[in-house]
Amino acid sequence: MALAARGSRFVEIVADDSSIDPKGNLTDGMGLVHRAVYKPAVTPLPAWVHLPAIAADESHGHRRSIRMEIEGTAEQTPAGPDKVNLNVVHGSAPYAPRFGDVKFLSFAIKLGKFDAQQPTILMQWWQGTPYGPPLSVVAEGADSYKVLVRNDVTKGNPSAVPVTAGGGRFASGWNTFVVETVFDFAGENGVVIVWQNGRQVVSWKGKVGYDPKGDPYAKPTGRHPNTGLDIHMGPYGGRQTETRQVYYDDIRFGDSYAAVAPVSPDKQK
Repeated sequence: MALAARGSRFVEIVADDSSIDPKGNLTDGMGLVHRAVYKPAVTPLPAWVHLPAIAADESHGHRRSIRMEIEGTAEQTPAGPDKVNLNVVHGSAPYAPRFGDVKFLSFAIKLGKFDAQQPTILMQWWQGTPYGPPLSVVAEGADSYKVLVRNDVTKGNPSAVPVTAGGGRFASGWNTFVVETVFDFAGENGVVIVWQNGRQVVSWKGKVGYDPKGDPYAKPTGRHPNTGLDIHMGPYGGRQTETRQVYYDDIRFGDSYAAVAPVSPDKQK
């Protein structure tokens, strides 16, 4: 944990300070291991699902970035959807998002070769299997994104219709995002605020997240959502014939805006 001005930073992932093992797990400069998660979850991985990589072909003011890619394919076996993710924050960590907590996540992102024929999750706050993420940043294509919320009203099954908290368009090149969250399943005090490239683009309040004692699914599953939320980064979406390549860097998680505030690339060189 790093102490920052007016707050604490719990996680910091910078590509230049990180390494990736043969299974795709990333170790950051603080020594934290961020586990790779894939779909289809088979061994070996399908050829079109690439392991995360430290890449020198793109950078956000550093020398390298983290490239995550799902190639386009017409294959239907094994069945989709397709996912390559890294766990940024584990729900069991003492600093993980929990209900009522005020937490902030920042990240820099650039879409590479990217054609989302269908919605593709780029960042998600996750409450456990089999539920859809209660909060996600989703690319609607190469140009635009939405911020989607799920709760006990929408339910968490795949066919559930989420609430759109807001959205916007990607600027060309690298984009920086800061997301402030307060999860609240019981009342209307949940908060989702998003800044893109220093400008506030989303300010939403309402129910966000699932009751950990409930079973928010169309048909009972016998499971309960987790109390602490994981955060995952990386492309995740239905099988498609076009490639989705995404670059990430400067991922920070803390308890204040100041603790995670993005640094412009020209100040990092």
